[in-house]
Amino acid sequence: MPRRTEWGVAMGRASIWNSIAETLRADILDGCYRPGEKLPTETELARRFGVNRHTLRRAVAALAAEGLLRSQRGSGVYVRPRPVTLPICGGLDLPVQLADSARLPLRRSLRLLRRPAAEAEAEAFDCRTGLELLFWETLLELDGHPVCLCHDLLREDRVPGIAQQLAATVPSPPVPMRELLGACGLSHPEMRSVRVCVDPPDAAMAERLGQAEPGPVLHSVALVEDGAGIAVNLREYWVDAERACLSFSPGRRRGTGPRLPVGCCS
Repeated sequence: MPRRTEWGVAMGRASIWNSIAETLRADILDGCYRPGEKLPTETELARRFGVNRHTLRRAVAALAAEGLLRSQRGSGVYVRPRPVTLPICGGLDLPVQLADSARLPLRRSLRLLRRPAAEAEAEAFDCRTGLELLFWETLLELDGHPVCLCHDLLREDRVPGIAQQLAATVPSPPVPMRELLGACGLSHPEMRSVRVCVDPPDAAMAERLGQAEPGPVLHSVALVEDGAGIAVNLREYWVDAERACLSFSPGRRRGTGPRLPVGCCS
């Protein structure tokens, strides 16, 4: 429950909105309002603190400047989700990165099916067009909200038994793809080529990612190879840009790799 606050009669106007901001900040950090949750209306909050809307708006604006809140026109004020840090070097295996930062996601399996390789996909895999590939669509959730839509394309002829491994995965904790490939006898899989871009707002993607309104989306495509340098897994991620922070560590191993198509495993 939000904490109860008593206000001194002699407090200055600036002290009042600062104190309101401190109380709301503590409510958010204590988990009274969860990431993505909508705050009570201006009228309700003004009544709670015994102030006018102008004073309340100053407190909300201060928390928005800190990155704790965001206002959505015509809808209200929401707690801003904590950002997910995505290192560009070392691969974009999001479940692994979240686990390393002590944030445990939930992975929901949406679709698991086989379909023929399109021309761009065949080029990435260096195989013939029409070769049957395994397609796995999953959704990662964090703090109870969608954070990432994932598409994986796999060559079953290179990774026998991977379909059974994917079908048997549990929502939480999500097993990293490296471990799933290893369980099929694939040694030392390496994410060699990574491409990251920003997609413009899209209503359909906003619905899938749980965006309150369509916003930019970080879109990454990566190619995973086995120890012999043969492509076995084409990965595609879409992450709400508001919830993602890209990090880059200079001096780490880099490789040019093959050209990766955008929208290759949709």
